[in-house]
Amino acid sequence: MKTSWSVYIFVLMATLFWGFNVPVLKIVVTSFAPLPINALRIFVAGSVLLLICAVTKQLRWVSKQEMFYVSGAGFIGIMGHHFFLALGLSTTSGTNSGLILGLVPLATAISAAFFLKQRFHLIRVLGVLLGLLGVSLVVLFGSGQFTGLVQGDISILLAVVTQAIGFIFVYKASQTVPSLLLTAYSILIGASGLLLLAFMTQPAGFTTLSSGTVSAWGSFFMSAIFATALGQLIYNQAIPKLGPAETAIFTNLTPFFALIGSGLILNEVVTWRHWIGFIAIVVGVFLGSGAFEYWKHSRRMKHHMTQSISKDT
Repeated sequence: MKTSWSVYIFVLMATLFWGFNVPVLKIVVTSFAPLPINALRIFVAGSVLLLICAVTKQLRWVSKQEMFYVSGAGFIGIMGHHFFLALGLSTTSGTNSGLILGLVPLATAISAAFFLKQRFHLIRVLGVLLGLLGVSLVVLFGSGQFTGLVQGDISILLAVVTQAIGFIFVYKASQTVPSLLLTAYSILIGASGLLLLAFMTQPAGFTTLSSGTVSAWGSFFMSAIFATALGQLIYNQAIPKLGPAETAIFTNLTPFFALIGSGLILNEVVTWRHWIGFIAIVVGVFLGSGAFEYWKHSRRMKHHMTQSISKDT
């Protein structure tokens, strides 16, 4: 099926938002208690999207079957992912976390093959592997050092698994639920679960909300609106058009954008290893996302049109 290049551009924009969200979110979680502020951030994002649904008159109730898929996306893809991510980041290194999170496309492709009976094409498998190689170069050797495996890596792995499974629920729900409404509902469901967990595990953490600076709150709203709300909306809109496995390949770009954002916002150094990793990631995304097949299809169509015009003249 022919897919517009604009879809790929918008998914690239979503990964840009998510990548730059890493240094912005670092400012947020170091200014407040991590779990409560993260739950509140996601809740604000969902509320913004729900308000947009109301203004654009897209707000409606969903059926029981739709609610099943939307709830799965919310509890597993949003709440599960962010809970395990926060848990893992507190006990493992950012390097290890970055590598394991780079497994999201592969995990999603495997989930799609298992739940949706989608077939693996060799060119896409090669794209996934090349993308993972690029991620490995960026997160493992970007600083020239490897910290080794530590406790908590399993939590990051669970964050990968829950996000991958969440994408499958998004794909199923998006067949009948508009992307905007789906994203608003799923984020609010996930945020509600996270808020409940925060009240249960870190009730005293909510007192830190009164001590935030203007810079911290500015970072909070930027993260909530651009990364969580708009980023997730754009991504969810692309899933039914590209497929969950193909769309997930673009998440390979997130670690690179995170490095660029860290360099610009946190003044961290970007080395030549990052650029080599970036090239591998870009090529991997091109091969594994379906963009390569679209490029070949476009060339064939252009060639056929040229031949047809030549015959007519």
